[in-house]
Amino acid sequence: MSCPEGSAAAAGLWSTRGQNVGYQGYRILLPTEGQGIVVMTNSDNGSILAEALIRRVAQLYRWPPIGVLPD
Repeated sequence: MSCPEGSAAAAGLWSTRGQNVGYQGYRILLPTEGQGIVVMTNSDNGSILAEALIRRVAQLYRWPPIGVLPD
């Protein structure tokens, strides 16, 4: 797992990305808040959808700015 820099790191946000041919996956956790999201897609281009979904959830739940997601 990796932790982004900035306010997301200060909030204890942890993230992981997995990928393979035809698959993209993200896991974002805020353990201190008891919140997180897992997004898995069955497309090589799934990161576009996954990132949009993660950013929308972050906005709705008022998470700290996530910044650049790991690649």
